[in-house]
Order: sequence, then structure tokens, then C-alpha cells
Amino acid sequence: MKRIFFVIISLLLLQLASAQNPAIGWRGEERQGIYNESGLLKEWGAEGPKLLWAVENCGKGYSSPTIYGDRIYLTSLTEDEQGEQVVAFTIEGKKLWERAYGRMWGKSFPDARTTPTLYKGRLYVISGVGDVACIDAATGEIVWQREAGVEYGSNLALYGESESPLVFDDKVIYTPGGEKTTIVALNALTGAEVWKTEAIHNQENSYVNPVLITHNGKRQIVTCTGDYLISLDPQSGKVLWKIMPLPQEKRYYPDGKRADTAFTNTPIYHNGKIYLTSGHGQGSQMFEINPESSDVKLLWRNDDQSSQMGGAILIDNVVYAPSWINNSKGNWTAVDWNTGETLYNTEWRNKGSMIYADGMFYCYEDRQGWVALVKPNPQKWEVVSEFRLKGGDGYHWAHPVIHKGILYIRHGNGLLAFEIRC
Repeated sequence: MKRIFFVIISLLLLQLASAQNPAIGWRGEERQGIYNESGLLKEWGAEGPKLLWAVENCGKGYSSPTIYGDRIYLTSLTEDEQGEQVVAFTIEGKKLWERAYGRMWGKSFPDARTTPTLYKGRLYVISGVGDVACIDAATGEIVWQREAGVEYGSNLALYGESESPLVFDDKVIYTPGGEKTTIVALNALTGAEVWKTEAIHNQENSYVNPVLITHNGKRQIVTCTGDYLISLDPQSGKVLWKIMPLPQEKRYYPDGKRADTAFTNTPIYHNGKIYLTSGHGQGSQMFEINPESSDVKLLWRNDDQSSQMGGAILIDNVVYAPSWINNSKGNWTAVDWNTGETLYNTEWRNKGSMIYADGMFYCYEDRQGWVALVKPNPQKWEVVSEFRLKGGDGYHWAHPVIHKGILYIRHGNGLLAFEIRC
């Protein structure tokens, strides 16, 4: 009886909280890597901030945790490594439940990639082959699931599906690509189709997590396919505008073979402009949306800032981002938002991911697991403190998360929590 009462109360609290707030998940508020926190340390000791706890039973995955209230959710491969699952923990790191939801990507880098999206007491996830599922956040029970990738004839790129679903207005956005459609909206409550776009040239999916923006009072979904940066009407799925961000020579080799293009980072919108960056030497680009949201034009390109999959942060009209040099090396960069001028391009350990909170960057290097506290400075790369992460396994590809003064870092099978409050 106590367990039933606890489950009911937890469910009601989750539903009440998420009904009053937007969806919670990928890279904090508005998916921009910025966390609304205060009272955080401005430097660490030589060993880093205090480790509160660490667990080594998360399962294999590259996804970030989603945290709300006293619950932590993340995705991983199942114990037999034949599928994907959501795992729920208490805020102290105690495992509560795990629930399989879909089939895994069985080829290159198969570990789970989708970061759960919490919306109205439910979790939304997309597996490596495009199985879409809705899970009760309090109990772990499946509410609905669809083999959407199969149903829509998805055209998967080299590394499968890596999308963390955008959820709003009771819609779940999913990008299968292919000949039947390019992007679909599913009903968040039932899984039924709400709308689907036209099929745009049998496009492959990309690895981008879409973002919802408002330009001149008009809301639109901005995301990428294999070739295009694209905007959609969120009510109908109509394509508002699209553009090929990369020139022909970067998309295809001289023999006509497709190059290893990989749109991986959520676009940044600010003052009528869209910024996009991608790795493998593709650089970054800035686009301007016209007042009617019917067209878009290129403003500048920058080849120095080429974030492989570590995101980018806009602070005071400067874009800060890790930058790909090759698959085992990278720098850290700052670029002027308005002009595209490189302000610095500096070596530190290796490329990685970065987030921002309370006036500081938190940077996580992707080969050896170095973590740095960095002061935003448009003139130089300014590391204040750094330490090397111990625990977990595999590549350091999960983006860090900050919640109520705690820094959470997922490393493969491990999840670590650090006290960063003053």
C-alpha cells in the first residue's frame, strides 16, 4: 500500500511540475547548453570539486541524464546488449527501475544516444533505429511505442538515429528521412500521427536535436537533414524554408561519393539569425531569416570553428565551441557572432563538449576525460581549474548536466555527481 501511495504521489507531482514547465531534457533550457543556476564555485581544487557519489551500473550509452526533482533518467543498452532502455535513479544515485523501449543500432558506435525528454510526467525516447516510445516517468511503464523508423521507411545515416525528441504542444518530433516523409509529429499522449512533411529528396536523417524558435512572432521548428538546414511550421509540418549549409565540395568528393558530412549540433537562434556548426572540418555558418520566415540567406562561414558533437554556446555576441581537427584532436574556439571572425583558436587537451552556468563554462574533453572550469573571455581561452574524471568507461561523449548545484557527468556505464555549490 505504501508503494502504491508513493507511486501515485510521485506521478501527480511529475504531472503538475511538467505541466507548468516546458519539456526538460537535452542541454538545458531551450536546448542551448545554458543552465539557469547560481551560487556556483568559481574555482576548484587540484582534485576537482567534491565527488558526492558515483554509480557503475547505468549500462552502455553516450546520452546525458535528464534530471527533475528527485529523479534522474538516462538511456543505455540493455544488460544483454540487444536493445535500449531507460534507467531511473534517485537523486542520490540509487537505481529505481529500468525499462526496455526499442531496438538498438547494431553498427558503428551502437551505445544509446537519445537523451530522454520529460513532458507532463512522461519520458520520450527514440532508439538507434527509430523506435519511438513514451514511458511513465513515475512507474517506468510503457504508455505507447511505435517502430516508427520501419513504418516511415527511414533513411538512416552512417551512425543510425541519435535524435533526442523535441516535445511541445502535445507533439513529439521525429526525423526518419526517406522517401515517404522527412519529419513527422506524433501525438504525445497516444503516439498517433499528427502531421508529416513532404519527402525532401529521400534525405538521410541527421544527428541534430531540433529546436523550437520564435522569429517575428512566428514559431517554427529548426533542424537538419542529411543535406539541409530546414524550418517547419509546428502546427502543420509545412516546410517554411530550407537551405544547403555546405557547398558541393564539402558534401561530395570529386568522384561523386558522398563525403562524411555530419550535422550533429542543435542550431542556435538569436536576433533573426541561425548559427550552425558541424565537425569533420565542415566549419560553422551563419544564416539570416527574412521577416516573413519564408526564406533564409548565408551571411558568413568560418572554417576554424567546427564542433564535432560537443555543442556551442552564445554569450554576449560571441560563440564559443570545441573544434574538430581530426578524429583524435581538436581545439577550443571563439567566433564573433556578427562577423564570423575567429577571436581565438587554442589547444587544450582535446576536443569535447561544453555547457554554461553562472558565468562559467564546464568543458569535458572526450578522450581522457579532463573536465575544466573556464572563464568566458573573447580574447583568450582561460582555464581556471581542471581535473581528470575517474570512473565509467569508453569515450567521454555525454554532455555534462547541472541541476541544483550538482554537476552530473555520464561516462559510459558510469554516472558521477559533483558538488559545485559555494
